[in-house]
Amino acid sequence: MKSSTSNLPKRTLKDYFSFKMTPNNAVRWEHTRKKGMKRFVMLWGLLFGGLLSAHAIIQEIHDGTNITVSLIAYILLLRVVIGIIMGLIVWMITEKQYQNIEKNDQV
Repeated sequence: MKSSTSNLPKRTLKDYFSFKMTPNNAVRWEHTRKKGMKRFVMLWGLLFGGLLSAHAIIQEIHDGTNITVSLIAYILLLRVVIGIIMGLIVWMITEKQYQNIEKNDQV
C-alpha cells in the first residue's frame, strides 16, 4: 500500500533551505494542513521538545549532576511546552506564506 505522501513532489535543495514558500513546498503544505494544526503542533511539540529534553538530560548527566525524577519531569514539561509554542509559530508563519502564494495564484 502506497503512502499518501508518494504523490507529493520531491523536494529540491532549494525547498529545504529556502525560508520562502516554493511551489513544491506549497503543494506539500496543502497536504500537511489537511491533517490539521493540532496534529502538526503536537508532533512539533513532542519531536522538538523531546529532542531538547533528551539533550538537556544527557548534558546534566555528562556534567555529573545528580538527576532526580522531579528534575527530569521539569525538563520534559518545559521543553515540550517550548516545542508546542515553536510548532504554533512555525504553523502561523508557514500558513501566512501559503496564503500569500495562494493569493498570487502560484499554487
